[in-house]
Amino acid sequence: MVVAAVLTRSLAAMAMFGALAFVPLFVQAVTGASATRSGAVLVPFVLGWVALSATSARLVLRVGYRSVVMAGVACLTGAFLLLARWDAGLGMVGAMRDVLLAGVGMGLVIVPMLIAVQSAVPRSDLGIATSVIQFFMSIGAAVGVSVMGTVMAQRLAAGRPLVDALHGVFVTGLVVCVGALVASLLVPAGRAQDLARAEMRGEPTRVGG
Repeated sequence: MVVAAVLTRSLAAMAMFGALAFVPLFVQAVTGASATRSGAVLVPFVLGWVALSATSARLVLRVGYRSVVMAGVACLTGAFLLLARWDAGLGMVGAMRDVLLAGVGMGLVIVPMLIAVQSAVPRSDLGIATSVIQFFMSIGAAVGVSVMGTVMAQRLAAGRPLVDALHGVFVTGLVVCVGALVASLLVPAGRAQDLARAEMRGEPTRVGG
């Protein structure tokens, strides 16, 4: 459970935070929007993340971790499919819709995976486990920004226009999201309460079923 949670959460953070750094840049530099409007595009992302973070914590008690997390990664993947199609004709409504979907995806992934790790370790190790999963999420975000920044820089150096350079950034994020989707398959199925009891008794959790 811990490995699956760390891997899925880190890849999701790598994709989302990596691309998130370039969303306002795209809106401002490619569509010609003001800096204020470019920053405002991220508001739906934050609202979607906050709203679904609260909801996902309750969902895992009813349907289990895997279903919620896979739905979240699917939303992220769908958002990146939309981001990869952005062009100079992008409107504010379309941009906000796409980042809202990404925020929903993050809300369905980040909190459930944190709860999963905290439920899978003894109470004495709770602080360590929480720190570790937060650390790897931060590492994933940093790597994502670095990798996608490199992709953009290489495309610009090759003489590509800015819209094509940023397209490469979003496609890279899409590839990482597919990796997160595969990693989410490692999350054990079953209700959160049952998995937590099994972990405390030292019983293996099933990946399938």
